[in-house]
Amino acid sequence: MFLVTRIWDAAFDPFVGILGDRTETRWGKFRPYLLWVAVPFGIIGVLTFTTPAFSQSGKVIYAFITYSLMMMVYSMINVPYASLMGVMTADGKERTSLATFRFIFAFGGSLLVLALAEPLVDIFSKMGKGGVNLQLGWQLAAVVFAIIAITFFMFTFFMDTRTYKPGNNKNFTQKRSQRPPA
Repeated sequence: MFLVTRIWDAAFDPFVGILGDRTETRWGKFRPYLLWVAVPFGIIGVLTFTTPAFSQSGKVIYAFITYSLMMMVYSMINVPYASLMGVMTADGKERTSLATFRFIFAFGGSLLVLALAEPLVDIFSKMGKGGVNLQLGWQLAAVVFAIIAITFFMFTFFMDTRTYKPGNNKNFTQKRSQRPPA
């Protein structure tokens, strides 16, 4: 399952990049994907951690479908998000600063999820009737993380109302190669 999904992902990421490059909206090329894909990202994330009452083979098919969709939706939000740095500034130092902040917060978010996942699952798994229900615990923990992710994607979209497009930044310059005349 993971092998097939990763192979598909390797082909899908460039497609998303091309799609982002061809997108023209009042919000720019890449920023709208934060708005358009945030909620589907949260929903698919919750569905990925939901265990339906299917047969064993039905559960495997469900897991394959939801995981594949999760990776596709992740690409649809992450590739444009990463591409924002390239159109926000042409200054290499500013891009490095943006990348640094992006990775610091991504690392912090990962640590937050790792620190909170099991305690949340423990709390939520005791909420159902009939004893401990780990399936409910994981599903509700995924709901919490989905709400946090959607909130941060929306915050990122709405915090900066400028429209970024390659070439509309005064700092963008193209240097021609200095070839000696033949």
